Amino acid sequence: MGSGKLDKYKIKGFDNLLVLIAPILKKHKDWSLMFVGESLNNGGDFLLNLATNLKIQNQVIFAGLRDDVQQIMAKSEIFVLSSRTEGLPMVLIEAMSQNMCCIAYDCISGPSDIINHDVNGILIENQNTTDMASAINKVIENPELRKKLANKANEVLIKFDENLICDKWEYLIKNI
Repeated sequence: MGSGKLDKYKIKGFDNLLVLIAPILKKHKDWSLMFVGESLNNGGDFLLNLATNLKIQNQVIFAGLRDDVQQIMAKSEIFVLSSRTEGLPMVLIEAMSQNMCCIAYDCISGPSDIINHDVNGILIENQNTTDMASAINKVIENPELRKKLANKANEVLIKFDENLICDKWEYLIKNI
């Protein structure tokens, strides 16, 4: 599953994700890739054409804007953050809250603050498409690993608990 503004596909790395996942989807015909986000306008057409050229269009779903993302995530098993850059990727935290097995590029900021590599997810060297493809294939073919990572994923919520964050801000403000 990928999530984000399709017109920002370069920043979000959706172009690279489609290319690297094509051989995996061809090998694992029972798996699909779903993009949840803005419509096919402004970038989605490019991604749809790319999926078609890669001959994986039947396994790639462009779900558009949805108000049931939480339910979609709850039914999905793997989340891939393919971004070239990030701030604090809330969508990664959301995916982990739904006990998805998460794989993310260790881009400049964000994912390494959320994922503890090989404990609650998998961090991949930034834009190393070979390692990303290998990790995706590995968790598809290893349901025990997928489940282990997914079961630990929501533990990250403790780190981002609203009360904890508010307490840290309050402490910081009082001690300036």
